[in-house]
Amino acid sequence: MNIVPSLDETFVGVSRQIHSLDRSCRDVLDACLAKIDEHESQVRAWVRVDRDGALRRAAELDAELAAGHWRGPMHGIPMGIKDIVDVAGFPTAAGSPLLANNIATTDAVLVQRLRRAGAVILGKTVTTQFASFDPPVTRNPWNLEHVCSLFKVLQSKLMLIQSDMVTEHHRDLTNSASSRFY
Repeated sequence: MNIVPSLDETFVGVSRQIHSLDRSCRDVLDACLAKIDEHESQVRAWVRVDRDGALRRAAELDAELAAGHWRGPMHGIPMGIKDIVDVAGFPTAAGSPLLANNIATTDAVLVQRLRRAGAVILGKTVTTQFASFDPPVTRNPWNLEHVCSLFKVLQSKLMLIQSDMVTEHHRDLTNSASSRFY
């Protein structure tokens, strides 16, 4: 798996391809579904993939494009929604078996806005229980021996910040000391 995508594979690149009719919303969705089929058994990123709903939405959005209506950069872009955000008709379990039957009756405002902007809601993605506890079941797609963990991300960022602070402190000391000699 390539860590750095080509421009054509980025959000901007795919959006441009859809807008210019070089690629259909269905083609983009099919590519995403193929990647999910290929990697999901190992990565375990999805709680639920709504293939039928996503395929219907992609067809609607392709019809809009054929009629000359483009909603903007989100038009036809498949999106996964974290399992802490309500999507009408889907369970919002927040990663907990206690909420497994908590079916959302309406979309969260975020999801409403994404739909209005033309996004294809592909399904719900895994979250740690109540978006708080580690580790999640999701594996790091670039190294399946590691988990995707907010704690690990924050820990890494903290280490970088501390490193920058030490560097800045050292620079301040060096600059202060050298300025005494001039």
